[in-house]
Amino acid sequence: MIGKNIEATGHLVEAFRRLIDFSAFPVQFLEEFDALARTATDERFPGALLMLPRIGKRSVYYAIADNAAEWRRLRPLLIAYAGPTLTSFQGWSEPLLPHLLPIEALLVAGGFHVVARIVPGETEKVQKYTRRSLLRLVDMVTTAPSTTSAVPMSTSRLLAYFSDCLNGNDFAGAERILEQCTRELRIDALNLLFLRIRLLSWFNKWHVLVELPEFRSVCHTRRPPAVTAALLEAVYQVWLRDKGDIAMLSELWTKRLRPEFLPLLQLPILPGVSPGALTLYALEALSVTTRNPVIEMAVMSHQYVIPELAAALQEVGRTGTPRATEDAVGVGERLPTAQQALVQAEHSNTLDTIARALRLIDALESEERDSLLASTPFRSLWQSVRAKSGKAPPASWQDWFMRLQIPEFTDALDVLSHAVTEWPASLLKDTVEITAFVSALQEVPDISPSADRLADALPALVSWVIEDQVFPRPSMLPVYDALLYQLLVGVRRSGVVFESATVLIRAMLCLGLRSSRYRELLDDCLMLTGEAMSKRTVYWMLDTLEETLLNPCPDEEARRGFWYAACVRLMQMKAFFSPGQRIVFGQLSAELGWESIQEVEARIVLDPTESQRYHLQRVLDDSYVAIYTLTESAGRQAATVLKELSPTVRVEMSHDKVASSALKSMAQQANIFVMVAASAKHAASGYIQQERQGKLTLYANGRGYSSIIRAIEMHVLGGE
Repeated sequence: MIGKNIEATGHLVEAFRRLIDFSAFPVQFLEEFDALARTATDERFPGALLMLPRIGKRSVYYAIADNAAEWRRLRPLLIAYAGPTLTSFQGWSEPLLPHLLPIEALLVAGGFHVVARIVPGETEKVQKYTRRSLLRLVDMVTTAPSTTSAVPMSTSRLLAYFSDCLNGNDFAGAERILEQCTRELRIDALNLLFLRIRLLSWFNKWHVLVELPEFRSVCHTRRPPAVTAALLEAVYQVWLRDKGDIAMLSELWTKRLRPEFLPLLQLPILPGVSPGALTLYALEALSVTTRNPVIEMAVMSHQYVIPELAAALQEVGRTGTPRATEDAVGVGERLPTAQQALVQAEHSNTLDTIARALRLIDALESEERDSLLASTPFRSLWQSVRAKSGKAPPASWQDWFMRLQIPEFTDALDVLSHAVTEWPASLLKDTVEITAFVSALQEVPDISPSADRLADALPALVSWVIEDQVFPRPSMLPVYDALLYQLLVGVRRSGVVFESATVLIRAMLCLGLRSSRYRELLDDCLMLTGEAMSKRTVYWMLDTLEETLLNPCPDEEARRGFWYAACVRLMQMKAFFSPGQRIVFGQLSAELGWESIQEVEARIVLDPTESQRYHLQRVLDDSYVAIYTLTESAGRQAATVLKELSPTVRVEMSHDKVASSALKSMAQQANIFVMVAASAKHAASGYIQQERQGKLTLYANGRGYSSIIRAIEMHVLGGE
């Protein structure tokens, strides 16, 4: 079967049939055509086979595959049943001739991944064997019992792709993974809810988050610190942001929000917490009648993030008091201290509080431990916080990397979900600490289970570096380099996670590289796409080409070599370009000095009523597209492409770094709003989402104009 739309595939077969005058052929030719054509709509057959009979000449057979996976299945079958012994087929496709043959023009217009022309040998006997062999191939594939099934993707790999979608600002892709996890019962309902909260918070969809039916109940549930941080930020963004001065915010918190959301204010306050979440802690410290010195001191340790609220706390003398060392307890206090630590670990659910509780329990005498575990509530708490491996959780990134090779460390990814929040990348500032992190990452053995666990963790680690408020940071270049290397090494094990790799490549190009590393990075880009590109990787390559233009170049010869290699690979896919890709490639061709793609377009025959371009134009006609980008040249070029696709589309741009009246007007009125930022966490994203409740907001995964067009095309046309 070719494509997922049976109706559209049926129209293609009928269009193919109409181009053939079967009245000029014996009836067996029509029977053979129908027998082969049913492969186009048979889900059991990889791709399709179509026959073109010719008067006085050999019939021509076309093998069609809509994607690389189909072609990988169809190609060996064709070699086995109709290979070079009988036909012209050598295992690869030959260029079609759309300007000479209407049949081939129709196939080119279909935009398939591969269309291979198969011509039987010259003798009548060979042609007979070819017909019989192809019919047997179809019969064998479509009637054989299913003895094998595709190996299902592991849940850890699915979650890795979920993180990869977030890194590429692919909301729809992340939603599909959540739907698959739900459909296949991969994850329990509570953890599925945690993933949805992470998705909505990543894209700053705070109003959607608070409207979840489970929102208020999850505020009273044991949850990871990252979920707690997202819930706190949602409360601030929806009910407190821009609602007045400190006195008014205190009143709102005390009278309206505190009764429901006080359980979210857990201690300790984690590093890298957002200003919105810190505001809630500060309002609690300011507004309560009975002072809470512990919260006061925790807030003051982050006073540089919320200077106005910190000044208000200092003005009324609510700055807390130093706390005694928590582990320095007397003999008679060990049991109650361990009990208190267990309760705190249950409520805070952080690696630090869990490790402290387990450490204090291990320090108890056997009689004290028996007494603690004899109590059903405390035994339940102990079982809840105890690690699956039976050991205290890792205390650092180096410890986590080292434990990956231990078979019993089965909760490695659970620990990682805590670590990326509790040990944020912003804490890695010292060169010694960065070097230690890179060394620990590089020393992970390339054997199972450590290599498999690391491969599944890499997209989450890329998300971790993106969350750094000053990403990309020059001092973190060794970390980006090491993560990219691991992604490339892991390709053979777990497949390519393009979005995560793209984020790192973009960051490294932006920061500037030495000439030798620049050449290696460009080679890495070519390696990621492989020798043969797919429709999915065309935009990726176009975006990478733009990045080489926008960023510093330490080696012009290497860059031109990369441009040439990219051009060769893109030209192999030219017949399958989408409308936006065709125009973007034409603009890049002019900038890079390549041959214009107009000559390619002239050789492609498209039905103007059914083509992708017609559908895209219908959506864009008379619509209002707003683009938020800090790269003005990319916005202008994207506007040019959109105008070429639809002369009546209205395109406006903004690069305001603060909430302006113009940006507000765009956010409220635009039919389509495209956010261009390295991360959906950009400061303007929350404001724009707040103004666009219920309206379409798209996120470009890069800063070039090809990423803007890709985001719009993906929404309108679908696909990868």
